[in-house]
Amino acid sequence: MKNIKINFRTYFRYAGLSVLTFLLLNGNALFAQTDSSATTQDAANTTPIKKKPVRNTFESNWILDDQTVMVPIKGTLEFDIQHRFGIVNNGFTDFYGLFSLAVIRMGFEYVPVKNLQLGFGLCSNNLQFDFNGKYALLKQTKDGMPVSLTYYGNVVVDARKKLNFVTDGDRFSYFNQVIVARKINSEFSVQSAISLSHFNNVPGYIDAEGVIRNVVKNDQFTLSFMGRYKFSKQLAVLLDYD
Repeated sequence: MKNIKINFRTYFRYAGLSVLTFLLLNGNALFAQTDSSATTQDAANTTPIKKKPVRNTFESNWILDDQTVMVPIKGTLEFDIQHRFGIVNNGFTDFYGLFSLAVIRMGFEYVPVKNLQLGFGLCSNNLQFDFNGKYALLKQTKDGMPVSLTYYGNVVVDARKKLNFVTDGDRFSYFNQVIVARKINSEFSVQSAISLSHFNNVPGYIDAEGVIRNVVKNDQFTLSFMGRYKFSKQLAVLLDYD
């Protein structure tokens, strides 16, 4: 048998070169795969779960005379006819206000972008034009935000003849309101709002001393409360108090 001599130094040299060549040819792919996996894992760990807002806290822009917290979906165009009857104090004379002089308002509202509604209307009371806007600031979610919060405001122009005013600025009034609401469950929703109205011109009189006195203040501060309880899909009780 012949003696076989192995030069270990040469062997390790060629083995090292082979490993280095393999890493140079395939290293980019291996590192890319590792980085990709890490990036995917990081994205999975850091991507927040989007919480969906609750639906149908109220099912309309209005409850009686007040705006609700709701802003319809983008692209909604709404036409409203509001008819306010008289007071019940006169009893059967005008059938508890149903046959008294009514106030009618017709208005359009449109939602050009998400959470923003713009509109205008015309009211028979003093021929008033109003331009309004409503924006949903916060929305209630099932396991996060406990309430919905919305801002509503308008500018009103009294379009009666000039003889009713001293200056054109007297025609304007302004309304600002912050609305907060919560859907308790599928049947019961509640809402409260705080508002500030400013009238450039208010009714007045001249007292015995010749001083002009206002009947009401130019600035009016208001609180409102409302609720809805649904007995079924077709039947609900609505309450509204200002």
